Amino acid sequence: MAIGRVAGPMLLSTLDRQGVDLNFVTDPGTGAQTLVYLDFSNFRMGVNTSATTERLTVEGNISVNSYIKTSSINQNLTLIPNGTGNVNIVSNTNITGNTTIGGNAVVSGRFITANLQVQNLTPGRITFTDGSGILNDDPDLLFFTSNNTFYATSIESAGTVGYANLNITGEFIYTFGTPTYVPYFEANNMMYVHPGIRYFAGNAAFRANNIQIGSAGANRLLYTNASNAAIASASLTYDGSTFNSAGITRLGGIQIINQVISGLGIDTDIRISPDGLGVIDVNNHRISNIETPVNGADAATKQYVDERVVISNTNRIFQASSQVIVQDNGLGVANVVITVNNTQAARFTDTFNFIGDLSIYDNILNSTAGEIIVNPALTNRLRVDTTSSLLVPVGITAERPPIPETGDMRFNTELGTIEWYTGTEWDNASAPNTVSSQLITPNGIDTSFTLSQGATTDTVLVSINGVLQAPTTTYTVTGTSLNMVDVPLASDILEVRFLAAGIAFASNPTFINTLFANVSTGGGTTLDTFNITQYRSAIYDFTVKNTTTAQYQVGEIYLVHNNVSANVVAASKSRVGTQTDLVTWSASIDGLGVVRLVATAVSGTGTTRAKIGRTYFNDQ
Repeated sequence: MAIGRVAGPMLLSTLDRQGVDLNFVTDPGTGAQTLVYLDFSNFRMGVNTSATTERLTVEGNISVNSYIKTSSINQNLTLIPNGTGNVNIVSNTNITGNTTIGGNAVVSGRFITANLQVQNLTPGRITFTDGSGILNDDPDLLFFTSNNTFYATSIESAGTVGYANLNITGEFIYTFGTPTYVPYFEANNMMYVHPGIRYFAGNAAFRANNIQIGSAGANRLLYTNASNAAIASASLTYDGSTFNSAGITRLGGIQIINQVISGLGIDTDIRISPDGLGVIDVNNHRISNIETPVNGADAATKQYVDERVVISNTNRIFQASSQVIVQDNGLGVANVVITVNNTQAARFTDTFNFIGDLSIYDNILNSTAGEIIVNPALTNRLRVDTTSSLLVPVGITAERPPIPETGDMRFNTELGTIEWYTGTEWDNASAPNTVSSQLITPNGIDTSFTLSQGATTDTVLVSINGVLQAPTTTYTVTGTSLNMVDVPLASDILEVRFLAAGIAFASNPTFINTLFANVSTGGGTTLDTFNITQYRSAIYDFTVKNTTTAQYQVGEIYLVHNNVSANVVAASKSRVGTQTDLVTWSASIDGLGVVRLVATAVSGTGTTRAKIGRTYFNDQ
């Protein structure tokens, strides 16, 4: 429609006519909409609004048919959104000239477009601004959308750089990183350095305090495969203390194939060396297939040890014809000791060129099979060097050796005598013998007398006036000399009876007398002992005295045993100065089969002394 001349005043009644604003509205009444507003005071113009804030304030869209141009040459054209608003350029828009997007404000502006095309740029190249602020590209800075790969010939950064995918084929320079520190990408795809990841160019060494491989399980060891890639296997593990491998073929200087350990190289040693006092424990298994030893420290097989034990080149023990031969080296004294259960059982002493002394412990020499032969050299005798006795074999007639040899000797318990084999028959000492007697007339002065035959103290019975004298205590016999302790009277009848061999070993009683012995109150005192195999019973005459209390006692003791326990019965015959026994009597058998007669003093006052005269009886 055409606009005619506006009637009436065109200015609002409220206008300051000194500084006139001009407002074109749709209706001057209430609710009028401003079309164009001219703010002459601030030199501003409003389109569709009277609230002007800039030289041109437009409420709504602006449509430009050609272009927007600055009024002055070389003047910038700036698009600034209000607050946090954006500058949106839609559809296909060509931007020419120098264009700045963003600013230095606290909240920078944004340039948002669905499709930005820059002419004269090569596909795949990343654009950048050069020194003049011009957007440019370079063939050394590429991004491949097919595999999201970034490519740069040279990367240099003064701060922190982050990339989702970084492909560097040339030189990588991290200018501001610490020397030897290797850069890496953090979870936010930013590049950092850490002292735990380092590379030393001087010796081409790479060091990382902690390396983790995502595909490897716990405790697995890494190794390189044919492609030089570090991989891990469940068959090769180490938990910090224990190494485990399903199959080891080479380790250091040894190789292990099918449970066989062998050295690498010809004539190489394999050494197992425990630490300190440690030992090699094969868990109760055998070690087999050992070579014959050569050196002193070489191990030996059981067969080799059974055949010989090498002590030196000439001093050795070896097996020959089922005998054990000990051969010395002829150079000096050396001992061969036999130990059983950590106890020395025997010792052979080497005296230069022969075995001299044989020492047997525990008093027993046993043979598991066959005879024990003691063979003195040449005409030398077998000597039993002791002041005690020699115990011959003991048994009944049926226990004689089935094939006796001349000279066999034993004690026959049925006959109660020593017997020997003459070569044709067994003979013994119980054959008829006569007891010879010698009467001696004393002169009342001499104590020594000459006997008609040689004897000993134990092979004669000496009596004076029919009273049997105690051997050793009252007399001794050496050869043909009888020596009395006291001088016999001239009126005494001194008789000496010589005991024949048959009587000496017969089952008749054996008379023995003892000297006085002190008797204790605690534990008692052993006055007599004999073996259970010697005698079955004994009768004792005893005399007990205590001179401090002037007490005396005589009596008899009857002892018998059953090889297990012993019993005594004591009977007092006479006492002086006391109405009670001075001692008590007991008997026992120890673990060695020895019968012991023990006297225990009743009173602790003074000293109690006792002596016995004993008669033994055996089972015959």
